[in-house]
Amino acid sequence: MQLIQTSAKYWAGRPLRVPRVETGEKGTYFEEPFFVKTAPRGKWVWWTVAQHVVSGSRYKYIYEYIYMDAATGRATSHCAEQPSSYKPLTAVACPPPR
Repeated sequence: MQLIQTSAKYWAGRPLRVPRVETGEKGTYFEEPFFVKTAPRGKWVWWTVAQHVVSGSRYKYIYEYIYMDAATGRATSHCAEQPSSYKPLTAVACPPPR
């Protein structure tokens, strides 16, 4: 988990733990646009990403972005998948809890 102020112009903290934008390097996930679109605006939030394996697929995942408001403790989440390498994340329905 990382504590971050959403909508801030500067990402404080550990640079590798903030949402990344494509750099051309293998393993980059185009996270920043999805994070900016789905994170609660102008809040301090704890956030993390949970990875869910899609049923029937060994290599396809749904990424669940979980945001917890640091002041109220209210949690929200939004899910996405990456259609293919180096493509932006696309919003999808979150899987039901197990």
